[in-house]
Amino acid sequence: MNASIDQETKRGFSLYMGVKLSSQDKGFTLELNSHSKFETESEIEEDYLNDGMVTVNAPAIVFPFIRAFINTVSTNAGYNPIILPAINFVALNQSKL
Repeated sequence: MNASIDQETKRGFSLYMGVKLSSQDKGFTLELNSHSKFETESEIEEDYLNDGMVTVNAPAIVFPFIRAFINTVSTNAGYNPIILPAINFVALNQSKL
């Protein structure tokens, strides 16, 4: 997971999240790279990237869409559904401190 400020307007940030899954016994690899844009009403500084909105809330907003997409793609491809576990982004963020 990586975030960066919109350098043109300074009024938002982009969140990049990636997932890579592989199964040698089933012979497949699934790689997903997600780019989500969040806009703010006021200009933000670099230190905002350490704020809970960026490190906790934004990933918590995006991740359910990633989970649903992977589930749908795996099912439509004829595999058993791949259901990613839920992630507690608050705990994950606190473990990085």
